[in-house]
Amino acid sequence: MFRRRHSVTIADAIETYLADLAIAGRSKGTLQLYGYLLGSLTLTLGSGRTLSSVRREDMVVILSEAKKRGSAQSYINLVARVNKGFLAWGVRQGYIAQNPMAGMILPKEHPQPRRPFTSDEMARLIVAANTPLLRVVVTLLLDTGLRASELASLRLGDVDFETGTLTVHGKGAKVRVVSLNHGPCEALMIYLASRPQQNGLIWPEGFDRKHLAYLLDGLGRKAHVAPVFAHRFRHTFASGFLRQTGDALALKALLGHSSLTMVTRYVGLLEGERAVEVHRAHSLV
Repeated sequence: MFRRRHSVTIADAIETYLADLAIAGRSKGTLQLYGYLLGSLTLTLGSGRTLSSVRREDMVVILSEAKKRGSAQSYINLVARVNKGFLAWGVRQGYIAQNPMAGMILPKEHPQPRRPFTSDEMARLIVAANTPLLRVVVTLLLDTGLRASELASLRLGDVDFETGTLTVHGKGAKVRVVSLNHGPCEALMIYLASRPQQNGLIWPEGFDRKHLAYLLDGLGRKAHVAPVFAHRFRHTFASGFLRQTGDALALKALLGHSSLTMVTRYVGLLEGERAVEVHRAHSLV
């Protein structure tokens, strides 16, 4: 099999790989990200070069160049993981004999969640959200912790006003249910009453992650809060939920994480905040 397929070019292999990921249910955003990150192979080695000719030294050059450009270690590791996964797929397809990145060790990362919004910042954002669209976006993000792509892909069929729940279509084609509490529910009903609904859509035609990012950036400038983006609302929701309930397993389910790894970071952040409070209350001098 390897002998028959060893002449496939890097560009053709990437195109086939992304098509396979699309069939597997990966989101449009993931496909765009993977396509961009895998572009480092074609830029450095040339699109016409065969995948079977890629060597470990080539991958070291690609990662080293990213480091020279001043990229964060988290970004370099992401480039490495995406390329390593692509090359492993190439082995399974018979395009290459072995993964040139097999066994490559990368520095460990110790990322911390972004700082949540303060109570004052949340209040200013809510006041500044003075249109039905802004109001429902802000209240939904604050009260559910939805990802940007999850919010943008919500449809009328995902909303159950009778049970007060939202069906969320998350990463990796995973589906979960979250509560649609009173504040977001009221904001959503007011918003839906303010505009005609067509084709089962909640948001305006063409509303996507980029539109959402633009909307939130403008809201931040109006409220004098920076930075404002969907994932910071997610961090705020997670921190607030843990502070009120201490239930990491419930938070894992609500956020749509497949493991507790990310949730433990929120736990660590909260423990750090509590440690500071205890220290302040028990100063020795």
